[in-house]
Amino acid sequence: MTTLKEQFPAALAKIERVFPAPRTLGRALLLLRDAQSDLGDIAALIGCDPALTADVLRCANSVFYGPGLRVSAIDHAVQRIGFRETLRLLSLVVANATAGHDLGSYGIAAEDSWAESLFSGICLEHLARAASGLDPDEAYVAGLLRFIGRLAINQTIADLGGGLFWDGQARLAEWETENVGVTQAAAGAMLLKKWQVSESIALAVENQDAADAATLPSPLAQAMHFLARILPPGRDLAVLLKLGESPLSIPEDHPFAREHRISAEDVARILADSLRIFTAIRDELYR
Repeated sequence: MTTLKEQFPAALAKIERVFPAPRTLGRALLLLRDAQSDLGDIAALIGCDPALTADVLRCANSVFYGPGLRVSAIDHAVQRIGFRETLRLLSLVVANATAGHDLGSYGIAAEDSWAESLFSGICLEHLARAASGLDPDEAYVAGLLRFIGRLAINQTIADLGGGLFWDGQARLAEWETENVGVTQAAAGAMLLKKWQVSESIALAVENQDAADAATLPSPLAQAMHFLARILPPGRDLAVLLKLGESPLSIPEDHPFAREHRISAEDVARILADSLRIFTAIRDELYR
């Protein structure tokens, strides 16, 4: 009889087939770092995927990007919003395609899954901007993909008939390890490496719940770990929309906070700015 732990590699392979878009995102990040790349390169990359093309065009024509002539071709959309903003939009579209699904074994609805991922992306980008030596674009992508490993775990359970549910009480990492043999953070890193998303992003996702923040492998991993202390898993849409109404626990002794002199006031401002942008994206792009 196949066990959940034995089924996990097959679930990873299935998700890689069902969700090819993140591989396109990995290639787009490489283009961003290539001084020779231009608007035509990213337009050609997106144009190879009809589903991505359609969603990028829909978003580029939304009120979020302001009034103007509607565009019907991906190269015109890229010209309209620019190279870097196209990468951000592509990241958003890819994250929506992967995170915007009901996760039955976790008891997480698609709306909440997407909201948690989107807010993490925006917030991590702002943390990167408040620090030094971090790439805000890379941080945005890492935050958006923070919980991608849940897909693999949920798929593993579903492939064996379901019936296994997180009760909302046990620590998530412990429940995941006990039942599947791997945490969602580790599963996420496996997926990102398969999709050839950057090693830095994969390491940040993998180490978000590491026991010792002082030994983390990169500044981005430290920022992600700090974010996970501010926004632990389980922040659904209703909770996110109420951020700021009550004090949050801010780990001011965290190595990331100390090194970059990030105070509780800085975090409160970052959360407020992130909530404003999150609401605009939700209302103007995905509602």
